[in-house]
Amino acid sequence: MNASAQDTDRDTVEAVIVALEVAPVGAMPMALLPVAGKSILAHRIDELRALGIARLTIITAFPRTVRAMADALPLYELDWRIEMPSRIRHVRQRALILSADRLSEPATAGPGIAPASLSDLIDLNLDVLRGGFAVPHVPGLRVAPGIYLETLDSATPANIRGCAHIGDGASLHPTARIADTILGAGVRIGAQVTLDRCIVAPGIRVPTGARLSGVFVLACGTVVRPPPAEAVRRAA
Repeated sequence: MNASAQDTDRDTVEAVIVALEVAPVGAMPMALLPVAGKSILAHRIDELRALGIARLTIITAFPRTVRAMADALPLYELDWRIEMPSRIRHVRQRALILSADRLSEPATAGPGIAPASLSDLIDLNLDVLRGGFAVPHVPGLRVAPGIYLETLDSATPANIRGCAHIGDGASLHPTARIADTILGAGVRIGAQVTLDRCIVAPGIRVPTGARLSGVFVLACGTVVRPPPAEAVRRAA
């Protein structure tokens, strides 16, 4: 390698994202929890792209799961790779290090937020949609305060109360009603469905007449509900 190439390599802005924790809901990596239409990992990558990062290493205890998600992310010009936690000692000292087990606002030095419960996760989603917690980009078109649609014909104001994020290709039956709910890409909501404070993973079909409140419907179809003590606290 010549001196010019060495200088270019030395000047390349590099970042490391660490994703090690298991989420308190869904038995999934914390980094892959959905927040306003994106995983925490995707929001962190948005921050790095805005900073002009050229190289990215994702250090994770869940390489297969994270790679499947990262392959679908808008990494564009980033030179990126995934490494196991044992490789963290090889990180260059001047690399910018972020945690994907926390969501933090850009340009802040705070520790960030790690949802400790299902209610925390839902509240974080709603706070981002309302603009109370800043992220670089919420996907979709903001059609009303707190309401973002990635598919413009997927819902009408009559379908929605409070905040909502409707993923790409998702659809609601005209008689369905949702409130403070996040729908992943390709979700199908049947007739007479009512969803209140729910997160529905991509590709799920919610059948006619279903009534769900305060739950996380995983991609496998499992409905994660808050433990009784958490539900009681929320009601109080």
